[in-house]
Amino acid sequence: MTAFSREAACSHGCSEGEAMFLSQQAQLLAVLQSVLLGVGISVFYDVMGAWRHYTKAGPWVTALCDALFWVVLLAALFEFSLAVAPGQSRYYVLAGVVFGGIVYFGLVSELVQGLLRTLFSLISWLIGLVRRAATMVRDFLHVHVPYKKISDFVKKFAKKPSIFRRKGIK
Repeated sequence: MTAFSREAACSHGCSEGEAMFLSQQAQLLAVLQSVLLGVGISVFYDVMGAWRHYTKAGPWVTALCDALFWVVLLAALFEFSLAVAPGQSRYYVLAGVVFGGIVYFGLVSELVQGLLRTLFSLISWLIGLVRRAATMVRDFLHVHVPYKKISDFVKKFAKKPSIFRRKGIK
């Protein structure tokens, strides 16, 4: 029996026509899960903000990122209300999400933003390293390998065999 089953919600034995309600245990669990949802949404907000700041996004990209954030937020709240609060709108769920966001931004947002800046800088450095290595390999091959001879040699294999070039045979 789960916390959201009919037996748990109607532990006193409600009839078919009686309105369903959540037990206090299920409500407490929903509040705690909504706090975690608020923290998760806040982390997503920080990731989007750090990415926009790192890429120096213009106003149109910022507007698109904001719209994406709100779509993700609304979809997460909708899915959460279906999965955790049996499809019912509950104010304590919204309050838990807001409280989770406040706790996150008050306690660990600066730390996460610093980690994200470091992570984006590391990724950028690695991409630059791979690009420089690829450029060095390309330059080495063009200088030390007779490029024209290799390309002519490869083109010989790309041609169709002579048996198929004669008229009448296709």
